[in-house]
Amino acid sequence: MMSGEGDDAPVVGAPAPNLATNLSDSTTEDELLGMINAPTPAPAPTQTTPTPPPVSDPFGSSTAPIVPPAAPAPAPVVNQNAVNAQAKFLEERKAMQAKLKAKKDAAAAKKAASQPAPPVAAASAAPTPQKKSKPFGEGETLHPSSFKSVSVTDPQQRKEGGYFSSSTYWVYKFVINESNFVIRRFRDMVALEGRLHESCPGCILPPSPDKHKLRMMEEGTAAQSLEFAQGR
Repeated sequence: MMSGEGDDAPVVGAPAPNLATNLSDSTTEDELLGMINAPTPAPAPTQTTPTPPPVSDPFGSSTAPIVPPAAPAPAPVVNQNAVNAQAKFLEERKAMQAKLKAKKDAAAAKKAASQPAPPVAAASAAPTPQKKSKPFGEGETLHPSSFKSVSVTDPQQRKEGGYFSSSTYWVYKFVINESNFVIRRFRDMVALEGRLHESCPGCILPPSPDKHKLRMMEEGTAAQSLEFAQGR
C-alpha cells in the first residue's frame, strides 16, 4: 500500500494478484513461488491539485483569507428635469420679490407726494430789545408814588475842585423799578429814604444807607481826621 505526497491525498492500494484465476491443477510449486515473489507493479500516478503556499499576515497570523476586491459603487443618477425645475423656481421667486419691492417703493412715493409738505420752521424771533435804563435828569423830582422798588448799587468816588483845593465824595446808583436809575450822593439818599418810607411801604437795598460799609469807612476816616486836628 502506498500513500501520496500530501496528507490529504487519497490512499490507493495496489491490486492484489488474483491467484485463483492464474492457478491451475498443473501449476507447479516453483511457478507458484515465482508468482508470489514477483514484484508488485507500481500504481499509476494520480493527478492532485497543488495547494497554494500560505500567505503571511503582517499582523501575526500564518494564513489570511484572500478577499476579492469590492465592486465599485454605482455612480449617482442625476435627474436633469428636477434640476431644471428647481432653477426655474428660483428665478421666478427672485422676479416676484423684485416686483413686490418696486410696487412697495411706488406706493411709498405716492403717499409722500400726496401729503402736504411740512411747514418750514419759522426763523427764531428776533430778541426783543431790552428797555434801556433811563437816567433821571439832575433837575427832575422823584415821586414816591411812581415806583415800588429801589436798589442802591455801584458806588463810585468822584473828585471836584482844582489841583490845590479838591474834594472827593461818593456817589451811588439808585435803580428804580429795574428800568430807571439816578446817580446821587449818599446824603441825598439819606434824605430820600425818609420820604420813601412815608409814601410807600417797602425797603431799600441795602436796608439802611447809613450802614453802608463805604459810608461807615468814610465817616470813620473823617472822625479820625477831626480828632487828629483837635489834638494838634
